[in-house]
Amino acid sequence: MYRKPLLSLLTLLVCTFQIFTTSHASPFAYISNQDTTNVSVIDMASNRVTATIPVVGVNPQGLAVNPAGTRAYVANMDSDGVSVIDTGNNTVIATMAVGSGPMRVAVHPSGAKVYVSNAWSGTVSVIDAATNTVVDTIETGGQPRGLRVNPAGTKLYVASFKESGTVFVIDTADNTVTKTIPVAGNSPIDLAITPDGSKVYVLNYYSNNVSLIDTASDTATATIAVGENPIGVWVNPAGNKVFVANVTSGNVMVIDPSTNGVTVAATGFLYPVSIEGSPDGSRLYVVEQGNNRVSVLNSTNYSVVAFVGVGAGPRSYNGNFIASPPAVSDGLVSLWRGEGNAFDAIGGKHGSWVGSGTYSAGRSGQAFQLNGSDQTIAVPDGIIPRTSRYFTVSAWVNADTVTGVHYVFYGGANTGEYVLSVSDGTVYLHVNLASSGWRSVSSASTISAGSWRHVTAVRRGTAIEIWVDGELKGSQAIPDEDLLYAYWA
Repeated sequence: MYRKPLLSLLTLLVCTFQIFTTSHASPFAYISNQDTTNVSVIDMASNRVTATIPVVGVNPQGLAVNPAGTRAYVANMDSDGVSVIDTGNNTVIATMAVGSGPMRVAVHPSGAKVYVSNAWSGTVSVIDAATNTVVDTIETGGQPRGLRVNPAGTKLYVASFKESGTVFVIDTADNTVTKTIPVAGNSPIDLAITPDGSKVYVLNYYSNNVSLIDTASDTATATIAVGENPIGVWVNPAGNKVFVANVTSGNVMVIDPSTNGVTVAATGFLYPVSIEGSPDGSRLYVVEQGNNRVSVLNSTNYSVVAFVGVGAGPRSYNGNFIASPPAVSDGLVSLWRGEGNAFDAIGGKHGSWVGSGTYSAGRSGQAFQLNGSDQTIAVPDGIIPRTSRYFTVSAWVNADTVTGVHYVFYGGANTGEYVLSVSDGTVYLHVNLASSGWRSVSSASTISAGSWRHVTAVRRGTAIEIWVDGELKGSQAIPDEDLLYAYWA
């Protein structure tokens, strides 16, 4: 049985749809330190190191955090293994043997698989994230380094440092190399994919340029000159800036994807080797190997916000070292980000489009775009138990009109377990209790069309509430009973 969330009777954009019962943590950055063989954990709210994690391995290099923010995977190059960190308690919970010389790590958007590039054996190891076991080894040849999975989860792109100007494309369904893409550069070392999945930016280390790949045809379409020895790359959530860290130039450059123009954003770094931005895109975190620190920059004017000292020889290659909220799930049940797919980043309740759906620019990153007639996303039933007394359903929404009744989330296999929607601009929550029947609450004010609004429906024991943009807009007492069905309309 399936419930259909994000059901719309209007043209609607929905991003970061989540179901949870408690608050989530602030983001954390996980920095692998080669020389001290540990990982520094930075609280991004305070820009301070709050934990140092010993790593079961030698020479930690690349690091990647899963989409849920609950696991960090560290490639230990000289011990041929990968350490798994539980970000809830910041301890290593598993270490797996992989190929020779593991350098970089990438996590599938579903969180179910982890990919490790093994530079010396010319392979990519595939790890089952549920069991922490290697389930396949993909022969690529060359010297695989940076690797990323596209937002749809269908293709893995791998930069080959040894091969002169080569990027491998791997089908994630059967783990086979389906194409080898030539690029106009020497020693591709890292790459990044735009939030909409349409472009791949490949850093060519020794030719001091960036190759642009069109993912529709998987061909290189442009070459962009940057600084000396580009090594780290990150695309902001809006997809309108591509940041490149140049290790020998000691600077960060920004590429404008609309023109491929390049400007110098910030200078004065000592061997910047990796870069990533905060989940909202407002801050840049630049890993400086030479200074044993992370420099935090404002992503608009590139001024320094903070310097954070970490361990010796920091790396965190591949630019995926930030654990987006929630770093600890804390009751978060499901989270659909709409980043080019309908994957549930928390509970594995992955959705699928009913009708030919699309994605467009969201409030942060991508969003589901629904046409108001025949497009929905179906996810499995059973997300909220009917015995639950405490739960929250929330989403960022942007509608072209709020006239009439418009469903954002419809739950239930038959008559509807719960629905979040808007009626003539007013947000309603109706709850059908097991003995007492329907109870309702509505927002005291209306929302308007054409702007992003955060709408939230809450059951808090014996009360139901409507929140809009973080403000309580309506509350109603209800009996202490199980749900028969819960209905937001």
